[in-house]
Amino acid sequence: MPNKPILTRIEDFMQSLIESMAPGAYHYSWAVNCQDRSKVTFPLANIYLESDTSLDAQGGSSNGMYMHESVYRITVTTKLEQEMGNPLWDINTDLNRCLDDLLAVFGKNPTLGGNTDVIMYQGMTRTFSRNGDLLIPTFMETKWLLTWESDRRYPDHDA
Repeated sequence: MPNKPILTRIEDFMQSLIESMAPGAYHYSWAVNCQDRSKVTFPLANIYLESDTSLDAQGGSSNGMYMHESVYRITVTTKLEQEMGNPLWDINTDLNRCLDDLLAVFGKNPTLGGNTDVIMYQGMTRTFSRNGDLLIPTFMETKWLLTWESDRRYPDHDA
C-alpha cells in the first residue's frame, strides 16, 4: 500500500503547526485553509505550493533519490476588530505579530516533523485595500523555501 505523498505530509504538518499556535506561546490562535469568509476567524493562513524544482545534477540518478526544492506561499489574512485612527498603518502591528508567529513556529520546527531537510523564510509582501472600508481584511504573502528528498523508485518514501 502506498504511503501518503511527501508533499501532502509536508502540507498537513504545516497546517497542524499553524493550527496548534495559541496565545501564551504565540500572539494568536489561527485558522488554516478556510475559503468561506463567513465562517473564518482571523488571522487566517492559506497554504499554497507555488513551485517544486529538481535539484538533481545531470546524470545524478545513481544516488537513488530525487532532491527537491519547494516554494510555499502562505497568505495571511487579518483585519482590525474595531475602528482605528490610522487603519492602513494600525493593521501593520497585527501583520507583524502574524509574521512573528509564523517565524517562531517554523523556527521551532525546521524539519517539519522530519519531512524536510529545512524550511527557510524567503520574504513577505503586504496587500492593502484602499476602498475606504476600515474593517476589510488585509493580506500578507509570505514565502517559504523547503528542501527534501524522495526515493526514485518509491517517491512517497523519504530518501
